[in-house]
Amino acid sequence: MIALLDHLDIERAFFCGISLGGMTGMWLNGHAASRFSRIVVANTAAKIGEAKGW
Repeated sequence: MIALLDHLDIERAFFCGISLGGMTGMWLNGHAASRFSRIVVANTAAKIGEAKGW
């Protein structure tokens, strides 16, 4: 996502993520919050299951 913003020369954006996209939104908020005006997440969790289940 950050590389795409850089490529398109977009300084700040809005992000909305649902389900797994919400997990992406949480990562973006923790690692690149300054690049987003707003980050909205819905129907998501910080962790889904155990690693052995994947």
